[in-house]
Amino acid sequence: MTKKTTSRRPTSRSTQVTLGGILGAILLGLAIIAQLTGYDPLGLFAPPPATAPAPAETGDNLAAPLSVFFTAPTGSSDRSTYVGGLEDTLAAAIRGARQTVDVAAFELNSRPIADALLDRHRQGVRVRLVTDNEHGLDVALYQRYRAATGSAKEDIRLQFITDPDDTLLDELYEAGIPIVDDGRNWMSYTRRASRLLTMGATG
Repeated sequence: MTKKTTSRRPTSRSTQVTLGGILGAILLGLAIIAQLTGYDPLGLFAPPPATAPAPAETGDNLAAPLSVFFTAPTGSSDRSTYVGGLEDTLAAAIRGARQTVDVAAFELNSRPIADALLDRHRQGVRVRLVTDNEHGLDVALYQRYRAATGSAKEDIRLQFITDPDDTLLDELYEAGIPIVDDGRNWMSYTRRASRLLTMGATG
């Protein structure tokens, strides 16, 4: 007695290609309908759900744009020509502060900016300043200079790279504004909360 065997007839390649083409055409048609009408019954072409924007940062991480200014120095030493420049913009920004003002300055000899800082300090705004120890203010040396008298005072004065009379930082220090000097060759200070950024070069 012989056993009857059966075998499944393989699907022809042409049939597979035809079915693939039909499915592709159907998907293409659904995509066109969804694009033109917004109707997507299978949910295949729906855009991803929108994510809520991140909340605006506050405090020390203010989500505010930066304003960048570049100076165009003329080389003139005639201060009567220094009108309507960047220092007026900076002074106005400082006077608008209500909580804190943090300053990084290689040196400071601008009267409008110094006056704005003093004004904010007297109004109870927390003002802090970082400066270069040679071209700004060497705080430790300045403290010795203040305490000295007579010839000792003059001897200490000769040790300054920038004479106290050539900077306004001593005036801010005397008013009680905290000043930290930085002795590194290249002094930098960044803060995310800053809304105003200035860039310049010396030499």
